Amino acid sequence: MVSNPPSQLTSLQAHHIWVSSIYMADLIYASEIDCHDRRILELGAGAGLSSVAAGMYGSPRRVVTSDWPDDQILQILNDNMASNLPDHHLWHVSGHRWGTSPDELLLKAGDTGKPSRFDILLLADVLWYTDSHE
Repeated sequence: MVSNPPSQLTSLQAHHIWVSSIYMADLIYASEIDCHDRRILELGAGAGLSSVAAGMYGSPRRVVTSDWPDDQILQILNDNMASNLPDHHLWHVSGHRWGTSPDELLLKAGDTGKPSRFDILLLADVLWYTDSHE
């Protein structure tokens, strides 16, 4: 179950679960995307459906879910993750603005407090809006 953000945030498109997220969640559920024991980062998560699927069905080491750094959007993401994934040590929600340093995200990939690499990037919700590509 995932909830939607308030209507005033619709200009950021965080209120919509795109077909690409549903498709990616299906691929994770069917083990076409192997998340087992992997460190996963979802960028442009929207409602976080792909991250929820990875956490529920993929047996990952860690899931970091990110979207635009707006408190309300991040709270919805946090609520969606918490309501579906009770193991709070498994996942983390973080704001990230495209074009800025990924250092904060990389710190959340591991457990050591040092930057680590992610094994899988989930990017379902960033492909549909080609006007934002450079």
